[in-house]
Amino acid sequence: MCQTSKELLRPWLELGIPVPRVHLVNGDVLQNVVVVQLFDTVAVFKNATNQLRVSVPYVNIVSWGLFNLIKKDNDHESIGDFNKLQ
Repeated sequence: MCQTSKELLRPWLELGIPVPRVHLVNGDVLQNVVVVQLFDTVAVFKNATNQLRVSVPYVNIVSWGLFNLIKKDNDHESIGDFNKLQ
């Protein structure tokens, strides 16, 4: 079977990293998504059940998986803190 160049590149283009929860600044939570692509300012997630894709700017993400992007502690912000499993 011959594969096209597009089919050969597909595994390299999609990361396929499962993430149980992505918490957004507006209070919404994306659950059971897969990280498809990461760009300079945007992450692309795919819903594992219906394959729906959504692009989310990093500034709108509070935390995802085990990582807290911004943690506020007594009006101080630190970037890159780890969360414990919940």
